[in-house]
Amino acid sequence: MTRTDSPIARGHYFARLAALRDDAVPAAAALLSDPNPQTRALGAAVLKFAKSERARDLLLAALHDSDEDVRHIAALGLAMHHDRRALGELLKLVTAGDPAGAGAAVVALGRIGGDEAVDLLIRAARSHPAIQVRGQAIDELSALGVRKAVPVLIECLSDEAALPGRPVFDRTMERVREVLQETQRASSAPSARLMPAPTWPKTVADLAARALRQLTGESFGFSSADPPERKRAAIQLWQQWWQQQLVG
Repeated sequence: MTRTDSPIARGHYFARLAALRDDAVPAAAALLSDPNPQTRALGAAVLKFAKSERARDLLLAALHDSDEDVRHIAALGLAMHHDRRALGELLKLVTAGDPAGAGAAVVALGRIGGDEAVDLLIRAARSHPAIQVRGQAIDELSALGVRKAVPVLIECLSDEAALPGRPVFDRTMERVREVLQETQRASSAPSARLMPAPTWPKTVADLAARALRQLTGESFGFSSADPPERKRAAIQLWQQWWQQQLVG
């Protein structure tokens, strides 16, 4: 696989390795040490089909990879394992000083789910020092659809830190939009229209507001672009509403 740039050949070798499952772990380990990030990504993808301890350890190590795609594939691989024994290692990654590894660990926690993972995500959303990790934790809580996350999301409406990048979901949707645009441009139909560019969250507060809308269907008119007094009033409405939910 390391000796060809042909997508067809690489796909063929990947399929053969994936079919070997745990027997492919040594080969996947070799791929993960390759200087080419695309090759390392294939190595991580092969490990998604293996269930051994060695495969899990390699995926955990790949969460520290310098390439974003490799980290994301490794996180998804851990999630596919649904191995809660990895929660302790993921917690270490979230609390360590490496924001890239912490962000990938947060994605894995979101895919694994369960009470322990949700509690770790709530902690990360509330107080992780890295802005991008807080934002990714909020996005994962939204995807999980757990109402116990509502209080911390209301807290995060006061977090006006600018996001250094988009969460995984938004980046994925942007790639989908780009592919659809290329398809539309290639279309001979005269009525083909390009998809309008969506408005992406710019701050942690924007992400929290979106997550709250998705979880509750409410917004209370909150907008991070509003003057401080209007934002405070909207946050107060959120807090009052949540207290009413608890009483009811």
